Amino acid sequence: MPARNPESSSSNSVYTGESNKMNDRTTEEFRAEMQRLRHRNAELEKEDGERKKAEAQREAAYQQLQAGEQQLRATEQQLRAANQQLQASEQEARTSEAQYRTLVENIPQKIFMKDRNCKWVSVNRTFASDLGIDPEDAKGKKDWDFFPKELADKYHADDLRIMKTGETDDLVEKYTQGGKERWVHTIKAPVRDATGKIRGVLGVFWDVTEEKEAQETLRKSEAQMRGLFESSMTGMLFWNAEGDITDANETFLRMVGYSKEDVLSGKVRWRDMTPPEYREQDERMLAEIMETGKGTPIEKEYICGNGSRVPVLLGVASIPGPSMSGVAFVLDITLRKRAEQQQERLNQMLKQKNAELEQIVYATSHDLRSPLVNVQGFSKELGRCMADLNTFLADTEVPHSLKEKLKPVIDEDIPDAVAFIQTSVAKMDSLLTGLLKLSRLGRAAIQIGAVDAGKMVKDVFCSFEYAAKEQGIRLAVAGDLPPCKADAGQLNQVFSNLIDNALKYLDPARPGEITVSGERNNGEVVYRIADNGVGMKPEHCEKAFEIFHRLDPERAAGEGLGLTIVRRSLERQNGRIWVESVPGKGSTFSVALPAA
Repeated sequence: MPARNPESSSSNSVYTGESNKMNDRTTEEFRAEMQRLRHRNAELEKEDGERKKAEAQREAAYQQLQAGEQQLRATEQQLRAANQQLQASEQEARTSEAQYRTLVENIPQKIFMKDRNCKWVSVNRTFASDLGIDPEDAKGKKDWDFFPKELADKYHADDLRIMKTGETDDLVEKYTQGGKERWVHTIKAPVRDATGKIRGVLGVFWDVTEEKEAQETLRKSEAQMRGLFESSMTGMLFWNAEGDITDANETFLRMVGYSKEDVLSGKVRWRDMTPPEYREQDERMLAEIMETGKGTPIEKEYICGNGSRVPVLLGVASIPGPSMSGVAFVLDITLRKRAEQQQERLNQMLKQKNAELEQIVYATSHDLRSPLVNVQGFSKELGRCMADLNTFLADTEVPHSLKEKLKPVIDEDIPDAVAFIQTSVAKMDSLLTGLLKLSRLGRAAIQIGAVDAGKMVKDVFCSFEYAAKEQGIRLAVAGDLPPCKADAGQLNQVFSNLIDNALKYLDPARPGEITVSGERNNGEVVYRIADNGVGMKPEHCEKAFEIFHRLDPERAAGEGLGLTIVRRSLERQNGRIWVESVPGKGSTFSVALPAA
């Protein structure tokens, strides 16, 4: 309703009463109309609000419908993807099942399944083949249909026990195949459904007969080895690199004075039993074992339980494994050591006696030479006196009867005696000369070094060249002579004596040949001086080296000391000599010396 103007009110005051009444009525109507209009406007506003609300609800519903439609499409896509995945999984499952079935049907192990009544549900083809049936034919059958009653009863009892206890069986047992008993390794386990309830038994087994037989063979072998180990006369022990002895036989334990309990308790350790002076040697052997698997046998000592020492010869080998360990073989060499010590004492005594004997021989030879010279001189003087006596008797008037009596004495007896004395003196002089050579040989210093044997033999041949040509003898060297370790001067004398000896005993009935050859043999050089001479009988071969021995005194002059001197000289040079001979064909002297 419009506001009233004060000026208008003032001008309207002149209106009449009817006008005022009409104005009042009009005002009331106007107010009523305004009230109606306001009410209508409110209704319209309310309707407009409801309309807007409805529109908003419709919009929200539309949006919700749109979202639902999108979600429906997404769900549809998910369902399609899930369906595809399900189809792929089903295909994969079918493939996996086929592969599993192929595997089960073709593996060498036998597989079977039984229900709660111990009836076979299925068997794989390998098992069916052993039974001589088709896998389908096994369904519904029981053990008694295929196995002897004794085995079937056992199998049935095992199945019932497994289904009752729910435990798995893992054992090796007998099995009949083709009428023959075999050993099989069997594993049986209960089969459960989705709720965990036991519905049957699954079994897998395979033939272990060969393994079982191998184990039995191994067991017997181990028993035999244990018997050999314990009864061996050789000490045996098992060791490791840490120094422990893990086992030892009674022979070794008796040797070192310990018991089996001492070994098992770890009291016996080879490192602790080894004296300090042998530890470096042990370390070298361990290094050799690591490289080659075995050690070169050594001599050492062990400290026994009572504190004494025992000398042993030790051989060691490793046993393949993750850690270094092995077996050792131990020989008690106490008796040998005692014998060696006794031999060493005897050798020292022998050396002393030889030295004394050489001194006696030298002194005797030297001292005998003086009276021998006197005998030789006086025998010559006696000869001159006899010549003077003959001259005197010829120039002097002597009774005929006296001359006749003196003639046999002067012409025969005394000259024969003088000749015998001179012959004996010459022989004695030769013997004394030989003895002096022999005694000087033992006292002479030697210098061992590399010797060119080829050059030396050629030089020796040169000294015999004239005699060889005179007698038509051929001297030859067969191939190259390997060098040796010897004293050059004494080896020269050895070759000279042997070639001289060969020249003396050549057969005059055929052209003589002397050949020298040589070869290496296990760290030695063996020289052979072969001739085609008269040879000798086998029983004379060893005697040829004896002092004063002469095979044929009439064939060759000498004192019978040449070969004795040769052997003695070679012994001093760590060498040896022997002879092989055939009567009428010749002899071969072999000289062995260390190789250079």
